[in-house]
Amino acid sequence: MVVEELLRSGVDGACVNVGGDLRAEGTPPADAPAWVIDVEHPITGASVVHLQMAAGAVASTWRTRRVWGPDAERHHLVDPATGASARSGLAGTVVITARAWWAEVLAKAAFLDGAEAGVARLEDHGVSGYLIDDAGHVHTAGSVEAFAA
Repeated sequence: MVVEELLRSGVDGACVNVGGDLRAEGTPPADAPAWVIDVEHPITGASVVHLQMAAGAVASTWRTRRVWGPDAERHHLVDPATGASARSGLAGTVVITARAWWAEVLAKAAFLDGAEAGVARLEDHGVSGYLIDDAGHVHTAGSVEAFAA
């Protein structure tokens, strides 16, 4: 909504990140062929990939952020079946779509699904993404190579 309002206000392009949910549209910064978004590894902090997008949205969900309790064993992602912090075998998910709200919904759903079912869910919805498991391995869904820089 923020990006759409900025474009209606006359800006040529905008990239807005609100708490890990990002939307980009319009003309990217000078000399850039596209909007470039870095996807961070939820365990190591290293870059997983630099995405290049003409327009679209990226949402991430990490169990390694917004944590509390001894040894940070609790986090903000709740398993609806148990009411406890979700343990799906994933450390985080990143979803790439046209709309940020849809990316956020699918990032949470894929996280709860776990790696294999999460990849299937994203591909069933025709979107791309990365799912990083607790061992640090990166699983890809959809045609992520279309966005990789």
